[in-house]
Amino acid sequence: MKKTRFIISLAVTVLLLVSGIIVSQAADTIPTYGDTGTCQWNYSGGKLTITSDKGGKMADYTTSSLPDWYTYYASSITKIEIANEVEYIGNYAFYNLTKVTSVTIGTGVEKIGSFAFRNCTNLSAVNYNAEKCETAGTKTTMIFYDCNNLTTINFGEGIKYIPSNLLLYCRKITSVTIPESVYKIGEYAFGYCYALTEVVLPDNLAEISPYSFYNCSAISSINVPTMLSNIGNYAFYNCSSITEMTLPATVTEIGYGAFDGCTNITIKTTKGSYAELFANQYGITCDAGNSLLVNLTVNTSTQADFGNGYLLLKIKFDQPLDGECVHAALYDANGKVVNYFIFPVSGGINYMGIPIDIDYIFNATYAKVFIWDSMESCMPVSPAETIELYPSTEQPLE
Repeated sequence: MKKTRFIISLAVTVLLLVSGIIVSQAADTIPTYGDTGTCQWNYSGGKLTITSDKGGKMADYTTSSLPDWYTYYASSITKIEIANEVEYIGNYAFYNLTKVTSVTIGTGVEKIGSFAFRNCTNLSAVNYNAEKCETAGTKTTMIFYDCNNLTTINFGEGIKYIPSNLLLYCRKITSVTIPESVYKIGEYAFGYCYALTEVVLPDNLAEISPYSFYNCSAISSINVPTMLSNIGNYAFYNCSSITEMTLPATVTEIGYGAFDGCTNITIKTTKGSYAELFANQYGITCDAGNSLLVNLTVNTSTQADFGNGYLLLKIKFDQPLDGECVHAALYDANGKVVNYFIFPVSGGINYMGIPIDIDYIFNATYAKVFIWDSMESCMPVSPAETIELYPSTEQPLE
């Protein structure tokens, strides 16, 4: 009997030792870092970091082929940081990481793949710094699909675009403030954001793309930039809580159905402007005020010269200015505003020179110059004059 107990005891001891070896080996082989496409990932203390050399692109994944960080840390990752050098976030890259609460997207990201953050059900805040990203997923493969607790997005000061589809179907976002660096809002960028009530737009925004605020039925507060020129098809479709929108005389294109379903809206604008014509054509209540756009009393003659690191706009007026303001806007080859300058005028002058440091020109190819009656009303009193900045054989300055 003693011999039997000894054999059993020995067997148990061997089994425990073997089990210990197996457990130890398994723990040693769980990776905390690795590669994803031409990028690298690292996990530490609940944070997943994606890094790369400049221009790195993450790999794409699917629901049946997920990355190592999901396999080993799906229940532990609470924070994701994408480094500035990463250019591409892969399809399904962070799918179903249900413990994640915050995400930071770096400045270098130029494209975000389909369903990149799908089903991150506890994600509540995104710090978005991608300066050149124009597309985020697609209309049917939204990057934050099923992120039902996302309530906050913080836009970095250097971004140029709000990408198409960025917050499509993010139904708990209540307010957004878009920085002054942005000059375009992409299609469906805020589509179906049903809880969105307040939007602050940058003053130099030139374009609101089709469907940008499609079906945002709760928006009640939104400003309109003084540089706005285009509003796309169905841009504010069914934004039924907007009661008033002031459209400047700079608006020269409003797409079909831009205000369909905006049953309570009154458009305020300048008499004789394109916005007034549009409102009258589509039966939208319009308050055009008393100022006549057709009474243009000042003409300009402008010349652009380069030298010593400056662009000099030489502007002559056909009559003295006193109390008006000069508006000079720089555009790229696609008609997008890249910078603008406003100068109040006093003293009855007939000429002014505007020196612009080349660092502020970016990729501008032409300028438009016109006169406002004052800084308060911003009513144009001269037609816009277009000035080509470069001969056809030269390229814009970088």
